[in-house]
Amino acid sequence: MSVNSTYKSMRPMKCEA
Repeated sequence: MSVNSTYKSMRPMKCEA
């Protein structure tokens, strides 16, 4: 998922809640 990649890049702390 492209969104997951971007989201993870911005917030590495979050784990796809």
